[in-house]
Amino acid sequence: MPELKELVKDRLKNSEAGSDTLTLCDNIFSWYEEGGAYLVRSNINKRVKELKSQFTKEAKEIKEITPKLRKKRKRRK
Repeated sequence: MPELKELVKDRLKNSEAGSDTLTLCDNIFSWYEEGGAYLVRSNINKRVKELKSQFTKEAKEIKEITPKLRKKRKRRK
């Protein structure tokens, strides 16, 4: 497994991946070593839920700030 980890990290560095990506890669490998595929899946699902709730909260705040548009009424002829 160490060869695979180094290979993946080298490829990520060569593709100019960000530090967040490299950190996530390290986390995935450590989760896999600790608990296998189940732990990787559950931790990734947790992260996705956290991000989703964060974006939902920000979208709600933005929606409250934006002016409300009124529906245009059609004129009767």
